[in-house]
Amino acid sequence: MDSLRQHMRDHLIGPPASDPTGNVLKFRQPPLSSAAGAVLALVTEAAELMRSVEKDAAERQARAEALVARAIEQLKLAKERVQAADAQRCEAEARVEEFTVRIREVGTALEHANCQIVAAEAQITMAEERAKLAEKRAAEAESQFKRIETAIRTQILERGSNGSSSAAAVA
Repeated sequence: MDSLRQHMRDHLIGPPASDPTGNVLKFRQPPLSSAAGAVLALVTEAAELMRSVEKDAAERQARAEALVARAIEQLKLAKERVQAADAQRCEAEARVEEFTVRIREVGTALEHANCQIVAAEAQITMAEERAKLAEKRAAEAESQFKRIETAIRTQILERGSNGSSSAAAVA
């Protein structure tokens, strides 16, 4: 078994070395036939192609991970924006409700004020009617007062003329 190990070590180029990916060992190349050389060239080309494919796969994996990380970050930002918008919507709904209550209160106050205006107008109309009636009574009273005054003057003048004719008759 030791001789087999020694034989394999002799065929290796220096100490066992691996390629950058750690998958391929480099062997010392003994003189080969052209068919064996072609096979070895194909094997080497296949190994290089595999390394290239693995490198491309690793790059694609890194790009995919970066894209996923960016997408996750964008989703987090979008979620935060949705939450902020939802909070603003709730706040706006609360303000709308508050304004609705205020509008109802103002509407009630306006209806109450309108009722008071209607009542005040009715009172004004009644006061105007009473004032007209009072003016009419005052005019009637003044008219009666003038008639009484005229009657008194007439009687005084009649007495005065009767009194002067009786005084002349007595004299």
